[in-house]
Amino acid sequence: MNTSDSQRYSRSPDLVWRLAPDRVIVRKITDPAGNAADLFGPAALIWVAAEEPISAAQLVADTGTPSAVAAQTITILIDGGWLIETPS
Repeated sequence: MNTSDSQRYSRSPDLVWRLAPDRVIVRKITDPAGNAADLFGPAALIWVAAEEPISAAQLVADTGTPSAVAAQTITILIDGGWLIETPS
């Protein structure tokens, strides 16, 4: 994962989602099994903040998530297909 200011992240366009009081529920449209995931804590905060392409530094500022936690969470969200890297 490149967390430089030139790299941007945004929500995957292949998802349907619902915002619950304590989580974000996401499901990949392309998943034939219809598996869903619940995003909590920093994962939910970062995913919600990535509505439009945004840098890691701005995600940290907008969500109040520590840099190291944000970097790890972004990696997990990308690996899960919930976030995508977007060229700046």
